Amino acid sequence: MVSIIILNWNGARYLPDCIESIRNQSYNPIEIIAVDNGSTDDSVRFLRNDFSEIRLITNDRNLGFAEGMNTGIAFSRGEFVLLLNEDCYLDPDFIVNGIQEFGVDPSLAWVGGLVYAWTDGNRTNTVINAAFALRRRFQLTTLPDVTSRQEALMASTCAILLRRTALDDIRLGTNNWLDRSYFAYWEDTDLALRLWLRGWKCLYNPDLRVWHVVSGSVGGKKRLVDKPMALQRVALRNRYRTMIKNIPRAALLSLLPGLLVSELMILPYFALISPRTIICSIGAIWDVINSLPEILERRRSIQNGSVLSSQYFLRFFQGF
Repeated sequence: MVSIIILNWNGARYLPDCIESIRNQSYNPIEIIAVDNGSTDDSVRFLRNDFSEIRLITNDRNLGFAEGMNTGIAFSRGEFVLLLNEDCYLDPDFIVNGIQEFGVDPSLAWVGGLVYAWTDGNRTNTVINAAFALRRRFQLTTLPDVTSRQEALMASTCAILLRRTALDDIRLGTNNWLDRSYFAYWEDTDLALRLWLRGWKCLYNPDLRVWHVVSGSVGGKKRLVDKPMALQRVALRNRYRTMIKNIPRAALLSLLPGLLVSELMILPYFALISPRTIICSIGAIWDVINSLPEILERRRSIQNGSVLSSQYFLRFFQGF
């Protein structure tokens, strides 16, 4: 069985199409769990009245992406778990194509696919996301080949199909699969790195197609500097947390020149295009310093359980 977990925050306008695409899936059996993160729109009433087959979990406030998804995972029963944004529309064969891949490779933890723009209610042919690697400045970059089935650091996280045994293998504590301390942003990269360090793999398959609004919950603001300051600070903080926790020591020495250059450049860059982001950046560094003992403790646990060599780890980094 596949457990589909829809995380929703004020996404009532997207939910009908999203759920229609789930109902049209060629794969069975599935269960659908909707986690509402304290929406103030019509989402909860709509889900309760119109979709009786969906198990609805309501949070009284916005717990963020990581903990919202953790809530759904904790209530799910499937051997596989599909983490889905509410502003997504799945191709009818999305799940069946993904499940076939898990049958081929028992070390496969994550299957993702090709993401097109969903604009003004229309599913377009504009590619917006595919498979990902990391640049040496520790920033995600989309791999240039979007047409080939290939191994990747991670695939687009608007629709993540995961093996439950892999999720349980990298769990950070009770019901803490996606690091709940992140709230939002970088929790997907952190998840991917923790899976890789434990020897699990991610596969990108362009036959898994999905249409995505992108940042639908924040009014389509895709660039970091355009988001609310509180979210900018969280995103910048989580980037540092992810580096400290997950980069093996030998790999860190190799990446250090690029990381230092990027940190020297980042404040002048923000000063030029978004001065308010400097405040967010300084605040993010302060947050990391304050929580450093907890981050280092988590690093020790992750690195002690790692089965991946630094050389293999570095294969997913390319360019500055």
